[in-house]
Amino acid sequence: MTEQRNQLIDLLRVFSAFIIAVYHFTLHHSATETLFPAYEANQLFFRVLASSVLTFFVISALVIPLQLIKSDYQLSHYPAFLMKRFLRVYLPFTAAILLIIMVDLAFQLKNHQTLTVDFRQLIANLTLSSEFVHLPWYSTIFWTLSIEMQFYFFIGIVFPLIKKYELKAVIALFVLGEGVQFLFNDSRFLWYYTPYFTIGFGLYLWYLKKLSNSYLILFMLVISGFILLINEQLTIWTAILIPALFLMLKNTPIPFYKAGKFTFSFYLIHGLVGGHFIYFTRSWGNETPVTIARIAFAIIIAAIASWVFYQLVEKQSMKWTRFIRYRKN
Repeated sequence: MTEQRNQLIDLLRVFSAFIIAVYHFTLHHSATETLFPAYEANQLFFRVLASSVLTFFVISALVIPLQLIKSDYQLSHYPAFLMKRFLRVYLPFTAAILLIIMVDLAFQLKNHQTLTVDFRQLIANLTLSSEFVHLPWYSTIFWTLSIEMQFYFFIGIVFPLIKKYELKAVIALFVLGEGVQFLFNDSRFLWYYTPYFTIGFGLYLWYLKKLSNSYLILFMLVISGFILLINEQLTIWTAILIPALFLMLKNTPIPFYKAGKFTFSFYLIHGLVGGHFIYFTRSWGNETPVTIARIAFAIIIAAIASWVFYQLVEKQSMKWTRFIRYRKN
């Protein structure tokens, strides 16, 4: 990938992370306060904001294949690939869960309660199975990691086909995924998000110059049609805006792309840090300007904490993945 395109991918990560944070913090509520009582998650505006999380699926389906082709990935590398992804994603995720539990225990101690941990919930979160056993996530956004893990298992198997057959393989996988999704409409599984991962695959082929600009536009129009027919119509902007940015922007227009390096850390702990900041500043008052300022400060403080988490935890997991190498055939 060129440096400009790397920066654009990071910019997309930052944009999505920011929108998700605004969504979560604006709808923040606790036992003592609801920031905006008139706002609800099922309102049109917030449904559109919530769909920005799908951008991460698009980015994964672009970046992971590019990494695999760069490393000359073969099917025999599958166990090593899964181990690398496990270390890269799962260790920071586990550290975030431990932080959440520690904060919860601190509140129990403060309130003179018996220190308890719901081990069923803990196991469900650690195994990314909360949706399947109907237990709550420690952070509502963690559901996307369950889909991401399914994608890693999937892409490691099918990437040799994509590498060999290119657009034909992508179309075949898209048809297969949409067919399964039509028969088994279940958002807990990878196939429910077929169009968004397919958008990433299309951008991957475009990166490799296997698709021209015109064919990429046609490709996205077809995907958009299926989103309108089968998937959530409000997410159609994902199929239009993201490819449009890649086609139109030659250089990243703002310097915030650098923050893209630690958006995964922000994703993991923004709710913990920012949410508690909003909780502890409830005495500031509920006037709209003050509330907006609290949300803004929550995002800034969450970003600073995420950078620290990135330095202490995520970068270490990245280093450990380098010890796992693909064996040459």
